[in-house]
Amino acid sequence: MNSNDLKEIVFAPLNDIANALSNMNRRIETDPGAREFKSRQVRQSISGRSLNSLMEINDEDLLSSLMSTITPFESHLSLKRALDVNCHSPQLQANPRLNALELHGKESICKDCVQEHKVPFTSSPQNPYRCWRRGHRSANFGFLFNLLLRIDRRNNSWHLSRTTRLQCTPALSNSLDALNFHRTKKQIWENGEYEEEFGRSMTVVITVRMEELEASDGTAELTSLLSSQLLSSKHIADSKSDKKSRHGSIEALQNTVHQILDAINDVWRGSKISLHNSVGILSGAVFTNGDDATSDVFDQAMQKNIESRQWSTHKFNSLHSLKLVSMYGFETSPWKPLANDVAICLFLDPIVDLVVNE
Repeated sequence: MNSNDLKEIVFAPLNDIANALSNMNRRIETDPGAREFKSRQVRQSISGRSLNSLMEINDEDLLSSLMSTITPFESHLSLKRALDVNCHSPQLQANPRLNALELHGKESICKDCVQEHKVPFTSSPQNPYRCWRRGHRSANFGFLFNLLLRIDRRNNSWHLSRTTRLQCTPALSNSLDALNFHRTKKQIWENGEYEEEFGRSMTVVITVRMEELEASDGTAELTSLLSSQLLSSKHIADSKSDKKSRHGSIEALQNTVHQILDAINDVWRGSKISLHNSVGILSGAVFTNGDDATSDVFDQAMQKNIESRQWSTHKFNSLHSLKLVSMYGFETSPWKPLANDVAICLFLDPIVDLVVNE
């Protein structure tokens, strides 16, 4: 895939979104319970007082005393227990006195939560977390970014369409405008129910337009590729399809998807939303109309690029309501899947740092 296209269509817009979210995180709470905590941080920032939000308090006796006497509205993370920010990691049972600042370390237990909580791709809300860092119960930070991958008939190669769509919360839209980021056409979720639930997730969806490949009968190439990977599918029957002309390449499709997912990881892991804890693509799903062999094509790219190694396959008809269809942007063209299409749905790590970095 053309590196300039990848940068302009994927990397740059997601980088803008990440910067806008980081800017929001200075002023806007992620959870209703964090509103007072955030307002105190903002007031200290405006007054010019040192926040010390990233500094450890090393005197254990002092820390223990303060944690038992300071009000719950204290703005210093060392004085708030992990439980105060709704941390629900099973590991807290072994260390209930863990403070909220320690959650931000490179070896934080937040990393293990990636494995402990599965993302439900066929129900809403999608976000399985309830903590201040990943739960986003305020529904201020969410977005859905739709991409379209198809075959360029001029050279029979896979390429990303420059037609993209960003749906987001009013707060994110305002932050993008404030930073003068206009690379991607955006629209605000207007349905209150959608905003409340969709606004908790950060999702990228790639609709893969497979009909050109299927129309030219690419089953022989697919069978050969799956055989080389020691894979098989009962859905593929022997045929003489290799006698027909082919458009595009399955192997090229795999490489292109890997490049796109790799670029998304680069942006998200390197963003300032969380300095040490973002895993990039946290989980994913492949939606098809029923051909298991088609979803098998994406196994390698998903395994390499999804940190949790948790991804699943589903049928489009498992999205049994307009609300679920809308959760992925499938209700309108050109992202609405056609008969032979595939959709790759990526749940980006929604983790944020609970500090104001001035």
